[in-house]
Amino acid sequence: MAAAADMTPRSAIDALAAVEPATRAQMNALFSLKSRIDKDADFAEGLVEEGALITLLDLMKTAGPATGSFLDTISGLLIYLNGLQQILVQPDIIERIWTIMATEKDIRITRPAVQILIITVKFLGQLQSDAGPAWAQEEGKKKSDPGRKIVHRATKKLLKNENIDCYASLGKLLDSAEVQLQTNVMGLLNIMLQRTCDEDKYKAKKMLFKWTKVKLLDKILAVNSLDPTLKRLVDTFKETIKGIHIPECWMVATKEESVFQKEKSAYDQINGEVFLFEQQNGKLREARSALKKYQDTANSLALQFGLSPNYHPTKRFSAGGGIQMPGPATKPLQVRNPLNLKELADVRAKVFRNYTSAPDFANHVQRIVGPVPAQQAEERDRDAPDRAGDSGFVPDEDEASDDDIAPPSDDDEDMPPSSSEDTPPPSDDDSVPPPSDDEDGAAPEDSARAQQQAAAAAAAASSGPGGAPGQPGAASGTPPAAGTAVPPPAPPVPGGGPAPPPAPGAPPAPPPGAPGGPPPPVRRVPPKPPGKTGVKGPQVQWWKGGKPSQPLRVFHWDKVVVADEQASGTMWNTVHHGIDCTFDLDEFVTKFQAKKKVTGAGHGSGAPVVKKTEMMDAKKFQNISIMLHKMPEIDSIKAALDSLDISILSRDCLEAIKAQIPNSDEQAMFESKIDEKNSKSEAWEKPELYYKMIIDYNSGIFRKRAESWLFSLDWPEITTNIEKPLAKLQTAIDAVLDAQSLPYVMGVLLGFGNMMNAGTNKGNAGAFAPKTLTQLEAARDRSGKINLLQHLVHTVKKEREPALALPVELKSTEGNILSIKYDDLDKAIKDAQDALKKFMTQYKAVMSHIEKTGNTQDPYGAKMSSFKETADVELTRLENEYSTIKEKFIRVLKMWSAPKKVLDKPQPDEFFGCLVPFLERFRCEKEAIEKEQAKVKKHASGQRLPSTNPNENINDIVGNIQEGIVAS
Repeated sequence: MAAAADMTPRSAIDALAAVEPATRAQMNALFSLKSRIDKDADFAEGLVEEGALITLLDLMKTAGPATGSFLDTISGLLIYLNGLQQILVQPDIIERIWTIMATEKDIRITRPAVQILIITVKFLGQLQSDAGPAWAQEEGKKKSDPGRKIVHRATKKLLKNENIDCYASLGKLLDSAEVQLQTNVMGLLNIMLQRTCDEDKYKAKKMLFKWTKVKLLDKILAVNSLDPTLKRLVDTFKETIKGIHIPECWMVATKEESVFQKEKSAYDQINGEVFLFEQQNGKLREARSALKKYQDTANSLALQFGLSPNYHPTKRFSAGGGIQMPGPATKPLQVRNPLNLKELADVRAKVFRNYTSAPDFANHVQRIVGPVPAQQAEERDRDAPDRAGDSGFVPDEDEASDDDIAPPSDDDEDMPPSSSEDTPPPSDDDSVPPPSDDEDGAAPEDSARAQQQAAAAAAAASSGPGGAPGQPGAASGTPPAAGTAVPPPAPPVPGGGPAPPPAPGAPPAPPPGAPGGPPPPVRRVPPKPPGKTGVKGPQVQWWKGGKPSQPLRVFHWDKVVVADEQASGTMWNTVHHGIDCTFDLDEFVTKFQAKKKVTGAGHGSGAPVVKKTEMMDAKKFQNISIMLHKMPEIDSIKAALDSLDISILSRDCLEAIKAQIPNSDEQAMFESKIDEKNSKSEAWEKPELYYKMIIDYNSGIFRKRAESWLFSLDWPEITTNIEKPLAKLQTAIDAVLDAQSLPYVMGVLLGFGNMMNAGTNKGNAGAFAPKTLTQLEAARDRSGKINLLQHLVHTVKKEREPALALPVELKSTEGNILSIKYDDLDKAIKDAQDALKKFMTQYKAVMSHIEKTGNTQDPYGAKMSSFKETADVELTRLENEYSTIKEKFIRVLKMWSAPKKVLDKPQPDEFFGCLVPFLERFRCEKEAIEKEQAKVKKHASGQRLPSTNPNENINDIVGNIQEGIVAS
């Protein structure tokens, strides 16, 4: 920047931007730039025109210690009127100055920021007129000083958007020990308050109240300095606020608002925690639901006996497994390798034993398929002596495998089955969940054991040392007496020895499986019974308390079956033989009995269940119940309908009643059940009484009376929905017909088109269609920067500026005019006519019924007759207005020389769809031109702020302002 004197404003800005930020070189460059600004007014004006203010503010973001130098340079530009006027065009400059002042702590930065705000408030309002502030020249109108307004509005925007309280930051500056900074702050506050008082006392009261809330007023009154200028500024401020009274209720409201904000903050915090808690609960419920589905799936799969030992589906199906319930004749699935068939049968047999003997599933299996033969055989093995191998049952050679014939090993007897051999693939859950505590009856283990014991007892009763009891010679082995019929030999007992030989003289026994012969041998698949721990023989009866008198809740525990000799030396031997562990059985039954199912009247007391008579559909019953909760009593409904009392039955109530009137089918069903309900002496529910009231009233007349009354209440809304768009459309059409500037603007545009299309088939046009108005922005000049619409606005402003008021003349076309269509209006009027005809039909029917009943006091006739006359008049008026509007719109189209096909089918939405967007864009271009002119409006080159000398800098100017405040 050594050659700054030779640089143009643009090159000076570019050179400054190229310097590394926050360095000594940047500070030197700013010093050179500031020196030239003070000496060369034309150079300063050139910087303003090149947008140096915004550029300097952008570079200042990374300036660091050079920020104060940037603000001094900006202050030098704002001394000139053209520089200060940029704030009117770009008010965000003040927002950025406030931000710097509120966030910086360096006095060298905050002091010039406050000075910029002072000269903005003092001089910005004087730029529009040399005779004084333009905002104060119009009498009878409250105008805001633009300087004060821009500065104050910037504080509100920063508080709302950035949460920066600018006035509170001024209080912090008053707390500083720098007298010059305090003096500048008091000068700013004095001039802000004085300008506000000049505009509006109420605004001054609000501003002072804002300063009070942020404790700024307290800090102003606490300023105590020996500096004469600062002291006089404080005294002047105190004198100014004497005439401003802040209502006490404002202060009370502020305190309450503070309390409210604290409570609201606490509420929001708690509400957020509750929301998070509910969100977590929702996820937990979803997880529980998913887990329940997985558990149900596991339970279902556990009861299906076609499972494969392969866990993954691809392996399971490739190995021939499947998830299906096999019937008695189900064969293994066909696989490519025949050697897998035997392995698959073995696996299925093991899985079958596993699930039929598992404690959690034994009761489910028996409930579905009945007692399992393998379990019955196991019970018989417990109670009967051990038999030799040759006395065991013979397996089926075609189907039985080695695992089916051989008994389980000792390890298998005492230990749980191996997970690698006998168990199905693991479930996603650790265990199948226990059943609900509300299950009635005894525990599943007791039920299963009872069935097994019953099966074992039946087997023992049918077997003996040599044959079946009750047969001759079964016990002694002697032949029967002569002449005695020899019964056939008893079939072999499943699990016992072979059948005895036939008696002497008896015919040979039929082969196994033949009629009259023994049953075929049963495959032995001995499972592990529930709770089996290796104890053989009959179980010891440990519980001496007997069976409870009532079914109790299920207690899910791990039962251990022990013999008496195994209990010796254990804790349980002491429990059973050494101490008394009895308790109050009746109390226990009372507390832990299972919930009883309510079977009807009497709640399980044995009383017969009486089915309630259903008079109507359940959903209809519920809907009417809900409706009647918001209605008066049924008798009041009937009385209000008779008297047409709107204070009892509102319009909404009538609408609900109309929706719940029974149709013919519902009425027939209801009437057919009345005798049945009366015969049972059942109490009538409110929905049933509602239906009964309507039927007794005569449902047809009830419906017509309610609907006609409701229509009379809805008629004002029906007519309003027609009248509003008609009035809007008529106002817009009248504005187009009466617009003074419209012909001129359209004529200029017609000339543009003929000039551009001269010598072509499109040239020499006498008119153009409204659609042309939508195509103006597509036509641009040679540079591509200006379109035809912009040139039209410029031309109108140049040739006949009053015609720029065209959007104002057609202001009535704004709003929802584009949504108004003839089709919608035709339909609305047609619906109103049809509804009025339906009302007349209902009115005649109700009046005929009234004449038949002879009820001359019924107010229906007088009220509805009066309404009918009013409705006829209003509908006729709307129809006439609609016809007039159509005629006027035809005039509009003819004014635009519309062709016959458009006149035959006029559509106002299409016409205004072209005109309204054109008017909006025309208005925007007009405002853009005015804004641009305000931006380029220049004072005399080098003209400084009013009442300032050429040698004064911003410190001198601010000092003079402060002296003027004190002097005034």
